[in-house]
Amino acid sequence: MAAERKDQHPADAFRDIPDPIVGAAPPSSASMKAPAIASATRSQVLLQRLVVLGMAVLWPAAVLFYYGGGWRGHGFDFVAAQFTIWALVLLFAAWVALSTGSRGIGRPVPWLRIAAVGAPIAFLVLALFWLPPNGKSFGDLGPPAMLEGCFQIGLTVAFPMLVLSVFAMRRAFPSGAGWRGAALGAACGLGGVVVLVLLCGSPYGGHIAVAHGMPLVLSTLIGAWGGSRVGRV
Repeated sequence: MAAERKDQHPADAFRDIPDPIVGAAPPSSASMKAPAIASATRSQVLLQRLVVLGMAVLWPAAVLFYYGGGWRGHGFDFVAAQFTIWALVLLFAAWVALSTGSRGIGRPVPWLRIAAVGAPIAFLVLALFWLPPNGKSFGDLGPPAMLEGCFQIGLTVAFPMLVLSVFAMRRAFPSGAGWRGAALGAACGLGGVVVLVLLCGSPYGGHIAVAHGMPLVLSTLIGAWGGSRVGRV
C-alpha cells in the first residue's frame, strides 16, 4: 500500500471528481432569442411620430370636409369654447404619450394616468352638465338615428388614427407601455370629439356623452391593449 501511494501521481487524487463544465446543460435557447421585431432607431421614431402628427391633422380635417364642416345649431361661443378645451386636452394627451421625458424613458406613469383616465371622465362629466344654449333635459339621449350617426363619425375619425399610431409606436415605449398606449388612444378619441363638436347640433347631454364619448373610451382601451402588446421595448 505504501508503495502504491508512493508511486501515485498527486493529480490522480482529483481524477474521480467530475468536471463541472463537461456535461452541463447549455443556456436556454429561449433566453437567447432575439426580439421578433427590432426596436426602432431614434431617427425612425422621429419619422414615425411626424407621420402620426400629420395624420392627426389631415385625417380629421378630411372627415370634417366630407361631412360638410361648420357647426350646426349651437352658438359660436359654445362651439369655440368646446373646441378649444378638447383640442388642448388632445394635445396634452398626445404630448404625454409621445414625450421622451428628461431621462429619455417617457413621462412618469402618473402623468399618463391623468391623460388616459382623466380625459374620458372629464368629457363625460362636462357632456352631461355643460349643455349648449338650447340644451334639453339632463341625460336625454335624443333620436336613436342621430346617436348612431355621431357614434360612427367618432369611430371613423379615431380608429384609423389609432391603428396608425399603434403601428408607428411599436417597440418605442421604454416604460409604462400600456399607459402610454392608453394616453395615445385617448388623444385619437379626442380627435373624434373635436370633429363632432363642429358637426353635431344635438342639444341632448346624454347624446353627447354616449355618442361622442364612447369612441373616446373605446380608443383609450384599445390604445392600452395595443401599447402593452406591441409598444413595449
